[in-house]
Amino acid sequence: MRNSGKVSPSCPHGSDKHLEQAISRLMWVIDALNRHGDRLIGISELATSIDLPRSTVHRILTALRSYGIVVKVGRRYGLTRQAEMQDFYNASLRTLVVMIRPHLAELYEQTRSVVALAVIDRFDVRFIDVLYPRTMVPLILRTSVRVPLHCTAAGRALLAFNSPIWKKYSAQENWAVRLTSHSEVSLGRMENVLSEVKLTGIAVESQEHIVGMTSAAVPLLNVKGRAVAAICTGKPVRAFQLPEVDKSLRRAATGCTRGLRSLMN
Repeated sequence: MRNSGKVSPSCPHGSDKHLEQAISRLMWVIDALNRHGDRLIGISELATSIDLPRSTVHRILTALRSYGIVVKVGRRYGLTRQAEMQDFYNASLRTLVVMIRPHLAELYEQTRSVVALAVIDRFDVRFIDVLYPRTMVPLILRTSVRVPLHCTAAGRALLAFNSPIWKKYSAQENWAVRLTSHSEVSLGRMENVLSEVKLTGIAVESQEHIVGMTSAAVPLLNVKGRAVAAICTGKPVRAFQLPEVDKSLRRAATGCTRGLRSLMN
């Protein structure tokens, strides 16, 4: 179905039909280079091994070189030493981080508060990139980079657009962990919260993750409407203004999906 460009309530920044495909192709290229180990490989051989057009592989390699993930020697390519030391999953996450970092940095400049890129890691939300003001260092150091999904705005954005994960998550006997006295642990109320997130396209929590902080998050959606990641920002409760945060988050999400889509043109 042709994309009309309209934004529906369940697709807060216009679900980009190329998002999942772009990420998948990035992972294929990284995986293929990783399998070749120390041996450098030419574009034609690489394209044949993963059944992608040579022009597409060239664009992806050029992008990966600009982010320091791939090295070029003559006409052959390989992973940098830093990327070689990581397993396939972590190398793929690093690729996602470096491609989205410019948009995360722009979001930080607009909000001047904590901003992060998050993914689902089993039944936790994992913050794979975080930017924050120096004044918030003590706060960040007290905060785990992996926390229960239901206690964070990012986790709620991911759960709301991943129904199968929510069903497995809520089926756990001990899912209702409290991080603070404000954490929501009622199954019925949490289902209402996720329904509201699905309707509005933005998740919000106040002092449920960290006392004194309110955060909001929006998902990055694939063509099927499933969240593959989320971007979020947090501010002290008194400084949090949802209309401003909402606008900045959606703009950043649009930039993220456009950046990934550019590899496919």
